[in-house]
Amino acid sequence: MEITYLYALSEGLIVTSSYATEQYIMRPPTFDDLPAVVELINICAIEQLGSPEFSIDSLNFEWTEPGVNIATDRRTYWTSDGQLAAYGEFWDTGTAHVQVAVWGRVHPAHRGRGLGSAIIEWAHRRADASLALAPAGAQVVLSTHIFNTATDAATLLKQHGFELVRHFWRMVRELDSPPEPAQMPAGVSIRPYNPETEFSALVETYAATFNDHWGRVNEPLEQHLEQWEHTRNGYDYDASLWFVALHAERVIGIAVCWPKIDDDPAMGWVGTLGVRREWRRQKIGLALLNHALGEFYRRGKKRAGLGVDAASLTGATKLYEQAGMHKTRQYDFYEKVLRAGIDLRTQSVD
Repeated sequence: MEITYLYALSEGLIVTSSYATEQYIMRPPTFDDLPAVVELINICAIEQLGSPEFSIDSLNFEWTEPGVNIATDRRTYWTSDGQLAAYGEFWDTGTAHVQVAVWGRVHPAHRGRGLGSAIIEWAHRRADASLALAPAGAQVVLSTHIFNTATDAATLLKQHGFELVRHFWRMVRELDSPPEPAQMPAGVSIRPYNPETEFSALVETYAATFNDHWGRVNEPLEQHLEQWEHTRNGYDYDASLWFVALHAERVIGIAVCWPKIDDDPAMGWVGTLGVRREWRRQKIGLALLNHALGEFYRRGKKRAGLGVDAASLTGATKLYEQAGMHKTRQYDFYEKVLRAGIDLRTQSVD
């Protein structure tokens, strides 16, 4: 049967969806809803992975990121007796508005009732604003990622016109022995960054190196600085785990790490690893990674992990394998073209 959603806006707008089969109340979340949303996400993660995926701190961090407005970019779906049945996110924090994203979770007890389709439908409506802001003639895509074990989600996405375009891996190394430091070119050194004097240089290096990653859109440095300012003011920030590779006092590579990850407190996390293009193929990336692994080993971490594009344009997976890392998890990345045009995203490295 068709459901009428109560779309919790001040004017009490009623929105009708043709997908859901029983009544739920859809509204933007408030920060008081954080515990319920985290519980829902983790119920789904434990079902698929055997471990939780988020903490209240990590979801609060995402809800307060620059460019995120939970009133317009997040939706919760509730039963009439106040149980959270589903949660959806829409992401468009870039300045180009050519790659937007949807992400959601449906409680196992409420699957098969159209809530997943309702989240996708909402994201399509929300994407209309992004289409209006995107450059004329540019392709605009709606993307999402799922666990590769989530076969029902994959079927749903295909039914809504999404195509599988990429795989991303989590790679892990057990830290039962210290890594061997790699040899580096003469004049290159690695140390923790100086947050007082090197923050801008670290962010500029990140922007330069990650423009060579598939699907990236060149964004103004000011936007990167704003995002990274939020990052270093967030939870679990530890300046002693943000490393820079230097040559003649210029930052040429970075390894930005975190002391743990929500689904495995015993795992240190390499959040960002990059080397400027002109300094690649000289084992600086491997040296940065081994330096981080060595610090995690010194701190007593049981393992270290990172995320990577399985078909990395810069050959990152091979580098990580050299450091003794192996794939432990796969995410599948899906896209749907909302508007045909010129693809402004990075597709290859010149």
